[in-house]
Amino acid sequence: MAFKKPCLAFAGFIGFILAILSTIALLYFPDIISKKIKEKVPLVHGSESMDRWLKVKVPITMSFTIFEVTNPTEVASGSAQPIVVERGPYVFDESRHKIVTGSDEESGSISYNQFKTYIFNRNKSIGSLDDEYSIPNVPAIVLSTLIAKKKTTATIKQLIMPILDNLMVISNQQLFIKKKVREILFDGYQISFVHQLIQQLKTFGVSIQLQDTFGFFLNKNGTHDGEYTVHNGLLDINRFTKIEKWSDKSKVNFWEPNSFCNDINGTDGSQFNPGVKRTDVLYIFSSELCRSIYIEYEKDTEIRGINTLKFILPKRLFLSPDRNPENGCFCLDKNEPLCGYDGIMDASPCKKGAPIVLSSPHFYNGDKRLLNGVKGLNPDKKKHETYLNIEPNTGLVFDATQRLQINVVIRPHTGIGLLRNVKEVVLPVLWLQESATVDEFSANKFKSQVTKTIVVGNSILIAFIFVGIVLILIAVAYIIWRHTSFPPQGYGHPMEKS
Repeated sequence: MAFKKPCLAFAGFIGFILAILSTIALLYFPDIISKKIKEKVPLVHGSESMDRWLKVKVPITMSFTIFEVTNPTEVASGSAQPIVVERGPYVFDESRHKIVTGSDEESGSISYNQFKTYIFNRNKSIGSLDDEYSIPNVPAIVLSTLIAKKKTTATIKQLIMPILDNLMVISNQQLFIKKKVREILFDGYQISFVHQLIQQLKTFGVSIQLQDTFGFFLNKNGTHDGEYTVHNGLLDINRFTKIEKWSDKSKVNFWEPNSFCNDINGTDGSQFNPGVKRTDVLYIFSSELCRSIYIEYEKDTEIRGINTLKFILPKRLFLSPDRNPENGCFCLDKNEPLCGYDGIMDASPCKKGAPIVLSSPHFYNGDKRLLNGVKGLNPDKKKHETYLNIEPNTGLVFDATQRLQINVVIRPHTGIGLLRNVKEVVLPVLWLQESATVDEFSANKFKSQVTKTIVVGNSILIAFIFVGIVLILIAVAYIIWRHTSFPPQGYGHPMEKS
């Protein structure tokens, strides 16, 4: 007994120390992991992070769904609402790679061009690129709008509108035209009367900028969208991959002058700084939207066995200025009726004045008036929302889907025959979905390098705490047993008197 007592007391002491130190280590373990991650994340030449950033290895798909108008004659005459039917999707395999154009160690920045290439995947698509559909004659609508809004005298405008109308009649332009999918997307199609129009308008001192070939994604295959300058994370990890400049500008100039709407905020959406929290509002700059947007946490998710946080576009992002005053600077013409609509963004300021409106597919989270103007739309959160699933420790995006709908604004115009009888409508033309999910190999590699380290580290520390508590309990139990079984003299049971 004399031997056991000091041994158990010592074990209890060791257990106490072990439990305390392990608890402290467990509390600081996330900070240790975070520090290690932050050391490996910055874009340094030859690093794994740099290699992954330069060439995206995650499989990406871009799919397009065309809205075919099934009653074009009735819509053109103003006798019926447009009825649209989805055609597609037409799926392309997307690849991305960056070419570094410069770096600045003093500011901790790196500049690059990112090239995107799209290859048609017939097996994943519903149909061929030679499928033909009836869609709005966007070039004719755009030209009519541009000339109608041209800043010139009323007399000159009265002279040039008939020129446009006459050229449209001669070239047999209709409000709706049949075009192949390849023409609608990347290949484009000829606009026969553009050169004549430009020459005739010059005689009146009026100039317009328009190509003679039109396609929604013309010249966007195998090209880049401008030079980006981002922070490499060496000087400040909290600014990792945040965009400093786009096309050599720290601000855009599409929106209300001297307003925050022109600010370039956030990353390109493919990466965020390590340590993403549920309370964070994450900013993304989108060249397609010509503006910065933001995403907010919705719920915890899991991608290929990796814990992630799901972030989505909040509804207020595209609310009308009446409901969200912050959006007022995105509405340049305060008399524009569409400024009062929720769920859309007038993109004309960054599309050279073209009457293009952007939204979520099927006007998801949009104004009811938009849905009431077109038949055949069925907004669905699961099918039409944009979201990102982000691994919080590293800020890596493990799964993402961007969805965007392109719409054209059609308005009646007495001076243009094909628009004379039409009723005003925001008409969907197509919507796109860009999706990427980490592959199984990369997910397993991440789990072995990061997740496993975190799990094993936590498990070992918890085990040490458990062992420490067990040792303490054994020592305490022994002390209690000792005092119960062998009470000190003077404290035992009194002897009975005989």
